Amino acid sequence: MRRLALLSLSLGLFGGWAAAQADEPIATPDGVAFFEQKIRPVLAEHCLKCHGGGPTDKIKGGLRLDSRSAIRKGGDGGPIIVPGDPEASRLIQALRHDDDELKMPPKQPLSDREIADFVTWVKLGVPDPSEALAATPGQPAERSAIDWAKAREFWSFRPITDPAVPEVHDQAWAQNDVDRFLRAKLAAKGLSPAPSASKRTLIRRATFDLTGLPPTPEEVDAFLADESPNAFESVVDRLLASPHYGERWGRHWLDLVRYADTSGCNSDYPVPSAHKYRDYVIDAFNRDTPFDRFVQEQVAGDLLPHQSEAERVEQIVATGYLAIARRFGSHNNEFHLTYEDMIDNLGKTVLGLSISCARCHNHKFDPIPQRDYYAIYGILQSTKYAFPGTEIYQHPKDFVALGTLEEAEALRTHETRLDEVSRQVLKLGVEKKALLALEKTNQAAVLKGRTLLEVRAELGDALDLLKKLENDPPDVEKAFAASEGTPGDAKLQRKGDPKNEGDPVPRGFLQVLGGNRVSEGSPTSGRLELARWLTAKDNPLTARVMVNRIWQHHFGRGIVATPNDFGTRGQPPTHPELLDWLATRFIEEGWSVKAMHRRLMLTRGYQMASVDDPARAKRVIFLYMSGGVSHLDSFDPKPRLVADQGKPKANVPGARPYLPPFWEFQPRGQCGTEISNLFPNLAESADELCLIRSMHGDHNDHFQATLGIHTGSVSVARPSFGSWVSYGLGTVNQNLPSFVVLAPRLPYAGSQVWSADFLPGCHQGTRVLAGAEPIPDLNRRSPSPRIQQAELGLLDRLNQRHQHDRPGEPALAARIRSFETAFGMQQAMPDVLDLTRETKATLSLYGLERGQTQGFAWQCLVARRMVERGVRFVELIDSGSSNNWDSHADMKAHGPMARNVDRPIAGLLRDLKSRGLLDDTLVVWTSEFGRTPTTDGPTGRSHQSSAYSSWLAGAGVKGGLVHGKTDDYGAKVVEDGVHVHDFHATILHLLGFDHERLTYRHAGRDFRLTDVEGRVVEEILA
Repeated sequence: MRRLALLSLSLGLFGGWAAAQADEPIATPDGVAFFEQKIRPVLAEHCLKCHGGGPTDKIKGGLRLDSRSAIRKGGDGGPIIVPGDPEASRLIQALRHDDDELKMPPKQPLSDREIADFVTWVKLGVPDPSEALAATPGQPAERSAIDWAKAREFWSFRPITDPAVPEVHDQAWAQNDVDRFLRAKLAAKGLSPAPSASKRTLIRRATFDLTGLPPTPEEVDAFLADESPNAFESVVDRLLASPHYGERWGRHWLDLVRYADTSGCNSDYPVPSAHKYRDYVIDAFNRDTPFDRFVQEQVAGDLLPHQSEAERVEQIVATGYLAIARRFGSHNNEFHLTYEDMIDNLGKTVLGLSISCARCHNHKFDPIPQRDYYAIYGILQSTKYAFPGTEIYQHPKDFVALGTLEEAEALRTHETRLDEVSRQVLKLGVEKKALLALEKTNQAAVLKGRTLLEVRAELGDALDLLKKLENDPPDVEKAFAASEGTPGDAKLQRKGDPKNEGDPVPRGFLQVLGGNRVSEGSPTSGRLELARWLTAKDNPLTARVMVNRIWQHHFGRGIVATPNDFGTRGQPPTHPELLDWLATRFIEEGWSVKAMHRRLMLTRGYQMASVDDPARAKRVIFLYMSGGVSHLDSFDPKPRLVADQGKPKANVPGARPYLPPFWEFQPRGQCGTEISNLFPNLAESADELCLIRSMHGDHNDHFQATLGIHTGSVSVARPSFGSWVSYGLGTVNQNLPSFVVLAPRLPYAGSQVWSADFLPGCHQGTRVLAGAEPIPDLNRRSPSPRIQQAELGLLDRLNQRHQHDRPGEPALAARIRSFETAFGMQQAMPDVLDLTRETKATLSLYGLERGQTQGFAWQCLVARRMVERGVRFVELIDSGSSNNWDSHADMKAHGPMARNVDRPIAGLLRDLKSRGLLDDTLVVWTSEFGRTPTTDGPTGRSHQSSAYSSWLAGAGVKGGLVHGKTDDYGAKVVEDGVHVHDFHATILHLLGFDHERLTYRHAGRDFRLTDVEGRVVEEILA
């Protein structure tokens, strides 16, 4: 009975998440991918038998784990997950078996790796997609579950069209039809084209684009001297004819198909003859092999007809694309992982689709059922892959002979004999081990009538023969390529597990693209059919994807910004008509890549100057309100909240009631922006504010969200925003740090919010405290300036010697520089902090008393004095990790918090404007997130990252503007969303940076503040 009771208790613990469901963060693509790859398979294998929703599943503890809604509904117990805090989550305790009464799974615990994945999942905020977590085990959705007609209405699945070229008023600007599409879009956006690039810029751009090399001085001089109208066209033609063109563009393709000279397995064993595929790709681009033929040769070159022996050999080599698929493990097995890798690469590279997401279940976002995945899987399973060998198993196998039939037969015979002898060596080794074990007992060492001596002799002979075979292979030229295997349909793998097979799935293609099938009983693998389906003219994806890739390499960003994802999770095309028009021309012109180069490079669009917008801002004052300011009570009026106050959220069982705003909203300034009475002084500056009502982030936990708004990352340490600005701009005052933080108390995430992390240490924020000694050790400790100067002189000589002995250590140089700045601060910083010269009127403007050295008013005035003296980035944190804006119990707590900052911020804006500093100073106001429209405590609100408000003022932004919109309750963004990465990208843009190029090399990767996302919110720029 006790066992049953404990089991019931442990199952009951899966009763739901943490209480505040309105707090759930937006699931990022990376978070969803982590869930799909790491969490979902474990739930399917270990949990759904007891907590699934299928007809044969049990529902223990009242809990179902087969859908997001079921998980959030919970079971018979209480909440066990605190998103963002694994140590406070009883789920993690149960998985670790820390408590005898809390063990999940109840018998055998998960592996350490799996538990660590769950810990990471909780840290990420428990992201998961919004649909069902799994189909009924073993019964994926049938074809009828997808409305194919509706699925094919999505832009990328619609047939390629041939839209009419638009008419434009500026006919003189357009050099060809591509320009007319571009000019029409510019006109629709109210934009004008940039000026033309200089000829010197143009030849460098074209030469790097097509060959990856700079032009020679002679080539530059010749182009500059050529005044003919077709001078640039001649340059393009010359570069396309260069052998370096194939090397450059072949490399782009080799990057896509993850080519390497080694096998990529755990030993990364060198692959004999891998270079042949590399050379094939380079030659194909130089010859301008039609792209459809190029794809066909790589998928099924050995099955295509050929006109000559040389063509036959080349087509076999082309299937090296299949052979270079990743290997897993040290032996010639685990090929199911290779098939999976091949499907993933083929889908993304050729079709721009994440087909691999349908391995364990129907694709959660795109119309790709699990059966479609195994239809393609069967084709690849019917293919024989060359095995390159490993350090443990050094026997390359199944390479394809390129010579005569006799040579191919000799190679097969040799490999067969090599396999036989290898198996014999393994068998004799096992027998020898068994006989040695018998010798340790009193038994006679005889096994199957043979003695240890006899087995040792046989093993020695076998090893000698094996070595001879390895050292004397047939002299046959061969390729690391693919060939036909044993044809047959693959069985569907339940939950992606090859040991849990279902019914066979006929080999075929994606149903959303026609659903063609390999003929029943076909004696071939189906690769030839697959190659032709991929490149069929009625396949809407292949031509679009390749044209987009060519555009991306010439213009820096694809018409579709997600070149590997043309599905519903990818970005839609910015110029859909142009993309289709180009795809149509691509097919009509014989899939010629070189013709597409010419078409794009001879446009006015390609030949425009890359004019960087000049920096609008020279410095930033970053006003950070710790704890989460309620946008619903300050900057985002919601009359619906007043009308529905006290009512629960509709159609959500157990939902909390809506809470109206506590402060009245009124139109402010000439712009009429509605701002509440919570900030009466700031409201008077409404015409200066660029208010963003559509901010959203990735996490609802204070720690993670604070990291996110400061570093761009919610999960791992990264350099802070101020550190990036310091790194990019440097300093204009050698005696002051370029990044200062006025923080009387530590915020959530502590000093990480001003950490330089992997950037040089001199870019770390310098914290200034309130009180008599704002910076520790700022005052000189030496008895006299002369003695201090002597001490510092000695230290400087020692530092220089130390640095000379350690060249190439930027961290050391940065640390020395930080100490030099510290010395300079002894003279400069006291002047910054000395407010005695400020007039009474100025002090009153901030609400500051004479002699006051603390409070937010003091912080604001000191910030103005710092930017006047050249500090690049000043952050003001108005409170710490306690006594802040976090108002769960009573929103009235916002009142005193606002009174502390309202007048000082308004005074800062007026003071900056009166001194002419607001023209080139960007003032940023934000919190880590907003608050929910429903109650949390009696009259409080909980955290909400899905929608909140921030504002900018000053350099380069439109004052009096409201950007973005949330729904009627302020719960989610419905128009012009601005993610934290977009917020950062826009601020960097105003400072003169391209956020994609402000990078720092660390741990083998180029890091940036905006990670791999972010866009400049151009609509708010002045």
